[in-house]
Amino acid sequence: MVALREVLSRFRPVAAPGAPTGAAVPADRAAERDAELKPVFASLDDAEAGARGIRDQAAVEAAAIRAGGARQADALLREALERAPGERERAARQVRLEADEYCAAVFESSSARIDSMNARAGPRVEAFVGEAVAEVAARLRRAPGADR
Repeated sequence: MVALREVLSRFRPVAAPGAPTGAAVPADRAAERDAELKPVFASLDDAEAGARGIRDQAAVEAAAIRAGGARQADALLREALERAPGERERAARQVRLEADEYCAAVFESSSARIDSMNARAGPRVEAFVGEAVAEVAARLRRAPGADR
C-alpha cells in the first residue's frame, strides 16, 4: 500500500510553470524564500539596531532636558520666593500712595464744596439768625408779665 505522504508529494510544485522538461527535483520554496529574504532581514536588523540607538540617545537627551528644566524651575521659584517680600512691600507702598492721593482729592473736593456752601449760606444764616432773634424778642414782649 502507498503511504499518504508519497501520494501528496506528487502534487508538490517542482519548478516554475513553463515548457515541459525532464524529471526534476522537487523545489524547496521555503529554502528559496529564506535565501532571498535573509539579506533583506539582515539589513532590517541593522536599521532596527540603529533606530534603537537613536531612541536610546533621545531618551538620554530628553532626561537631560527634563533635569535642566527642573533645575531652571527650581531656580526661578527660589528667586521668586526671595523677591516676594520686597515685591509685597512695593505693592503695599503703591496702594498706600494711591489711597493717600485719593483721600487728598476727596478732601480737596469736600473742602471746596464746604467753602462754596458756606459762601452761599453765610448771608442766609445771618438773615435767619436776625429773623429768629426778632421773633424771640417779639414773643418775649408779648408774653404775660413782660411788663414787670
